[in-house]
Amino acid sequence: MKFVSSAAIGVALALATGSLALTPAYAAKEKPAKAPKSAGVKLSKEFQAAYMKIDAALKARNAPEAQAAIAAAAPLATSADDKYVLAQTKLQLAQANNDRVLLRTAINEMIGSQSAAIPNLGQLYLNAGLLAYEQKDYADAIAKINAAEQQGANSADGYIFAADASFRQKQTPAGLTFAKKAIEATKAAGKPADISWFLRARGAAYQAGMTNEGAEWSRMMISAFPTKENWHDAIAFHLNATKPQDEMRADMFRLMNEMDVMISRDEVRELGDLLVKLQSPGEAKAVIDRGIAKKLVAANDMQVAPLIGTINGMIGADKASLSKGDASARAADRGSITSRWAGAFMGYGDNAKAAELYRLALTKGQVDANAVNFRLGLVLNRLGQTAASVTAFEAAKGPYEALGKLAAQYVQSAAKPVG
Repeated sequence: MKFVSSAAIGVALALATGSLALTPAYAAKEKPAKAPKSAGVKLSKEFQAAYMKIDAALKARNAPEAQAAIAAAAPLATSADDKYVLAQTKLQLAQANNDRVLLRTAINEMIGSQSAAIPNLGQLYLNAGLLAYEQKDYADAIAKINAAEQQGANSADGYIFAADASFRQKQTPAGLTFAKKAIEATKAAGKPADISWFLRARGAAYQAGMTNEGAEWSRMMISAFPTKENWHDAIAFHLNATKPQDEMRADMFRLMNEMDVMISRDEVRELGDLLVKLQSPGEAKAVIDRGIAKKLVAANDMQVAPLIGTINGMIGADKASLSKGDASARAADRGSITSRWAGAFMGYGDNAKAAELYRLALTKGQVDANAVNFRLGLVLNRLGQTAASVTAFEAAKGPYEALGKLAAQYVQSAAKPVG
């Protein structure tokens, strides 16, 4: 899906230019050279006579004659109002000929006239920005839409085009700000934002190496569209962008498994492989068994069967070691040892014992507290302790911060993965 389409540009301009109708003095068929007092336009004597020829040509739909009359009148337009009205006639000619380049020129000249008679300067800036975007002048599009905002012309269309223009100019932070404004403006109007806006912003953030911002856009998208695909992709995008080491990579897949959003054999197999590598065969077996039950993997699959054999060869001795696990965890002088025992109990489904030992590990020090808090959040969620789980996830900082925030959103969400 395209972030912004040609059709969207046309609609936005149609809406924007709807308020650019000429002032009554120049739309009326009678007395074309005289501006009524209500219009606030005062023409110089020399230009007023030249304007009559332009007006007559436009009403006769004689484009060549109108163009010639406009060119002849240009040197006579000396006041701000003269220049504004001359630009309006160019706008009429551009609309009659569907000339987008001239339309942009006319609007820019209306702005540049600095006439006090301009009824809606912000709308003019917005139109100029949309046309600049259409003509791929992205720097000018951004400048004009910023100017429109300063004049009070806040438009979701303007913001989203400015966002895309910023991304194309490699101005990612500015683009993300514009995209947020577009979504806020759309929400304020009681309308849903297009999912493509979220996708484009997230992609731009990750491409620019702004991984925390990319993760934030995933969370925003999930709030608006809590589908199974979006929950899954929030983790997958972050995993691919950050390329974590084995332990954190396993934690990312753990969260995916916790959410029940794994979608492929490769994901199930990779988590199983990682857990075996991390000496957690009990958890690896649970992951593979769940994958088989959900028909994501088959026990006789040529890439899965050897993994199952390895797990079965490890699990007997590993499970037997749990009998001394609690005592060893408590006697350990380093939190990292206690944490490993907590992980073993978690792997065999003893989440209460795992939570107890993860908390103990945090008090001993010499352990990655961010990883421990994240895993503590997982087991507390399994125990139904939502508030405590959220607290643990939110305590996961550093490289775990984005993952912790996503996990906290998941356990608090009334809209669990659907679809």
